Formats: sequence, structure tokens, C-alpha cells
Amino acid sequence: MYRGMLAVTDDEAAEVIEFEDARFEIDARLSAAERQDHARMQVAIEQILTSRGFGAYTAHFTEMYAMDFPSDSVLMSHMGEGNWKIVRSDRPVRLIKRPLGIGRLADPPTFLFQYQPGPATIATLVSLEGDRFRLVVAEGENLDSQELPALEMPYGQFRPGTGLRGCLNGWLAAGGPHHEVMNLGHHAASWRTFCQLAGIEFVQV
Repeated sequence: MYRGMLAVTDDEAAEVIEFEDARFEIDARLSAAERQDHARMQVAIEQILTSRGFGAYTAHFTEMYAMDFPSDSVLMSHMGEGNWKIVRSDRPVRLIKRPLGIGRLADPPTFLFQYQPGPATIATLVSLEGDRFRLVVAEGENLDSQELPALEMPYGQFRPGTGLRGCLNGWLAAGGPHHEVMNLGHHAASWRTFCQLAGIEFVQV
């Protein structure tokens, strides 16, 4: 990826920055150098995926961050990466300067937004022995939840359709980890079809 970043032209990086300026709230603390580095990395990653034929990379990456049993939901969040297209329509996407806190790396430009309320699906791929895999899927809904000012990462409250305890018990019994992807809408049927075509075990919880 580093070599790819070096190959990104000034015009390609400027195009990313112009796109962000037109759509996001930009933290004034972000320097021009930080934004250039961030843009070059984005272009390099996209070029790697495109050149190798990896087209299915648009799902939102997240994790089960904290259980909220009173609301029968789980707080979903991760370290700042994600697909901003799942943002709720009545609140902005922000690009902020935030200390990463691991790896002794510089502060990365970080997306901050809340998930759009409504139907949603989470899925995770479990590696079994040899070349066997299992896809664990749960349908539910993103709640119309309160803002959490201290959480400077993309986040939302996901309520599984089978209930929080039932979903988590099934998730763990199937070997599901805490990392997963999220798509807006209910897509278990599509995931099931994909698994049938790909020869992957399918479990819905």
C-alpha cells in the first residue's frame, strides 16, 4: 500500500479532498498534510481492490462494542473506519482529528457519524478447519438512539430481531467473533443464497 500511496497523483488526492469538503463537516484541527496523507491512502486502497477484482467492499465494518440490556440492543462501533453511506439522514458526517491510542501512530482523520435508524443486518465470517467457513447472520434494527458526544467513532444501537440475549447466545455458539459487517435493510435471504453458491455454511441467529 505504501508504494501505491507514492504513486497517487496530486490531482487524485485533491479530488478526494474536494469530495470530502463538499459532503462532510471537516475538523479545523486537521492539517493539510494529514488530509493529503489520508486521501492518498484512500486512493491507494481503492486501486488495490479494483486492480485485483475485489468488488464487494462496501459493507460497513463494525464490532459489538457494549451490551445494553435495558434497551435490548448492542452498541456497535469501531476505531473510526466505516462506510459513511449508512449515516442517519438528519445528522452530518464529520471528519475529525482523533488520537488513535494504539501503535504509537499519528492522529488519523476519523469519520464520526450515527447509523441510520431502521432495518439492518449484521454478518461475520467464521473460519473453521481447513477450507471450511461459516457465515453467521442476524437481522434487526438500528434504533433512533441518543447522541454520545464522548464516542468519537461511527456508532449506533442495533437491536436483534431475536432479542439481545438470544442473538448473542446463538452468535457465540456458532463461533461468531465481535467483528462484523453491517448493511442497512434485511438481507439474510441474500446472504443465504451467497453461501449456497460459495459452499459456505450459513447460520442465522
